[in-house]
Parts: sequence; C-alpha cells; structure tokens
Amino acid sequence: MRSIPEVDADGYAALVKAAEPRNDEELFLALGGFGGPRDCDRVGTFAVAGRHSCVRLLADAWVSRAASDELRLRLGKPGRGGYRGERQPAAVGGWDVMFATSWRIAWIDAAAGFMAWTRWGTVAAAANGALRIGRRAVDMRRVREVQAYASEDLATHGVRLELTDGALVRVFQKREWAAIFDPTYDGVNVLADMTWTYSLTRAVGACIRLYNPAVTLRDTFTGHAILP
Repeated sequence: MRSIPEVDADGYAALVKAAEPRNDEELFLALGGFGGPRDCDRVGTFAVAGRHSCVRLLADAWVSRAASDELRLRLGKPGRGGYRGERQPAAVGGWDVMFATSWRIAWIDAAAGFMAWTRWGTVAAAANGALRIGRRAVDMRRVREVQAYASEDLATHGVRLELTDGALVRVFQKREWAAIFDPTYDGVNVLADMTWTYSLTRAVGACIRLYNPAVTLRDTFTGHAILP
C-alpha cells in the first residue's frame, strides 16, 4: 500500500516546487480522500497546460483543511502587475482517491469552469451551455438529472446524465475489483467506494444549474437525492 505523507502548508508548497511546474502550466487543487488523518484532506496538485491537454500530478499529501485557502493563494497565479497581494487563487476541485489509492479521475468545480481529466486527457468540459463528453456535446438544458450509480453486481461505480428524452449519457465510471473478488464486499463498502461519485455529481450539477436550474441530483444506488 502506498504511503501518503501528512504535511503542513510549507511542506506541501515545497513538494509542488520540487516537481518543477512550468510557466505555461496552470495549477489546480483536487481535494478528497477517505479514512485519512482527522480534519485533513488528501490534496493533489495538478498542472495543466491547456484545456484539452493531459494533466500532471505534482504533489499528493494529506493537509489540514484549515490550510486549503492558504495553499490556493500560494499556488495561484500572480495578479495584475505581479504583486503578491493580488494573487489569483488556484482553482479547486476533487478526485477519486481514498486513504492510499491511486487516482483515476480529477476535476475542477463549476466556479472555475468545470473540466474533468484522467491520466490520458480530458473526459468532460463545459463551454457555452454544453457539456462535452468525449466527442459528444450535451446541451445542459436537456439534462433532467445527474446520477451517481452502481451496477447490479456492485462492481461498477460512476456518474451519468439522464436527458429529458430518457437517454443516459455516461460522464465517467470505473470498476472496483474488490466487489468481484472479495466475498465480504457489501453495501457499506459500496457507499465508501462511491464517495467520489457524490462529489463529482455535485460538481457536474453545479455547472449544469447555471443553464438549467431545475436539474436534480440523485444516488440511484440508495434512491436518495444528493444535496448540492
């Protein structure tokens, strides 16, 4: 199992600096994690050089939630004129990690212009009232519901859109092999493994609500609404 360090804001900034981000890259922070140190988030800092480029993970550590705002400022871009007091905070989003798992998807929330990436490139991006997923552009006004879901065998978890015509459009899903090979895997494990889907559902929903305030968010595994 991987060992994820716990550091303060100075230690985290040093990790990012050691990874040598380039001048043409913008940084964003992904917050997440499950089962880590008390009052901490597992924070990943990603570097991206363009809207449709791949992302680089520069740093990954547990950081106190109280330090998140400080990190956003320290890792953000210089403001107009380059003065320290005018720094533009780095964008923030989420990722699908737990205590010591590797990541498969990371995203920026709606406030920064929703986008989601895997290691191989852009998964979804919002622009001009449409959510582009792969090669498909979905009109956000046609989205009835954003759903977090699990398959019948409990092994596949993901996020999808239900359109007004009843069609389902997958945003992202992944396979949890423990559900197949571990005979003790049950509903409690599913809820833990689906934590990232709730965060991604909220991020997608917040983006769509800018154009479609009536869209709903739901966990189809439990049947419960997901609060924004």
